[in-house]
Amino acid sequence: MITHAPDDTVRILSRPPPERSAEELAKEAEDNARWEAKRAEEKRLREEWVAKEKVRKEAREQEEKERVARQQREAREQRQQKRAAAASPWQPRKKTKQTSSALTPAPTAPEDMADSGEDEEDSEERAARQRLERLERLTADATIAEWSEAQVSEWISLIDLPDVCAEAVQELFSDMDGEELLELTPKTLRRMLRLVGVSEPGPAAEAILWKRGPNLGL
Repeated sequence: MITHAPDDTVRILSRPPPERSAEELAKEAEDNARWEAKRAEEKRLREEWVAKEKVRKEAREQEEKERVARQQREAREQRQQKRAAAASPWQPRKKTKQTSSALTPAPTAPEDMADSGEDEEDSEERAARQRLERLERLTADATIAEWSEAQVSEWISLIDLPDVCAEAVQELFSDMDGEELLELTPKTLRRMLRLVGVSEPGPAAEAILWKRGPNLGL
């Protein structure tokens, strides 16, 4: 309704909103339902994607665990193969007998024999001192548990062992690291020495385990 005010200004009076038809209400309800369905679908797709990502992540983690386990198993099998090879019966090297008279050394004069004996004593003392120095350096660089296979092999070559089994013992310890050296028990060590051809493993095992102790035989 339009009225003319005394000051000739036009004012538009508020009117109540027009009533909406049933078709308009139905269309609005349909739009709302479609919008809600769209939101629900987006939520479902998002949850689906999250679930798939979780499955893929778990699969990747499982593959990584299997890969690490496979590598550890292969390394363990290689070590066992090396030990099995080292455990084969040890055969001493045969020394060839020289029969040619041309290879027979000439008689040595008494004076020369005396000088030679002194030189041998000096060389033995020097070799013992050098061996002791190498042992000290080896034990000062790292603890036994941290030793590599090369360090264990060097250590076993420096300690005093019975001559009849030194070569077999060095071959046995050639692929053993520091942790394995610490895990050795007298019974296990004697059995391993017997497998590599040491007929009387007791003295050798006792010497090795004593030198492995806190003082390392120094």
